[in-house]
Amino acid sequence: MRIEFSIDPKKLRNTNRRKQMAGIAKEPSLRQNLILAYQIESILSEGKAKDLNEIAGWLNIGRTRLFQVANLLLLAPSIQEEIIFVHNVIIEQIPEYKTREIINEPLWDSQRKMWSSLLSNTSLCQKR
Repeated sequence: MRIEFSIDPKKLRNTNRRKQMAGIAKEPSLRQNLILAYQIESILSEGKAKDLNEIAGWLNIGRTRLFQVANLLLLAPSIQEEIIFVHNVIIEQIPEYKTREIINEPLWDSQRKMWSSLLSNTSLCQKR
């Protein structure tokens, strides 16, 4: 599934930036980080930056942290879709660092099993 949208710069001038930021802040941090990873990928693929180090400088983020965020793109596509599109209270409870072990697994089937386990463990913690 691919969702595309375009932004009209004229409309951007009339929007309330604080209201926009407040809307973004309501999203789970894992979702925010995955969206940032896609933005980073887009900047690189369009040649707007030469590498992640340059983007890290622009964002005033440490290289290591930026690489951690960018690595979210190594998650299986079905996991990424769930993070972005599913309005699940459990996803709000998952910190990004908990996905790092999953990211290090190269097989998507194994990633999905690890993700399911993480979701069930998080839901068990939530019920207590």
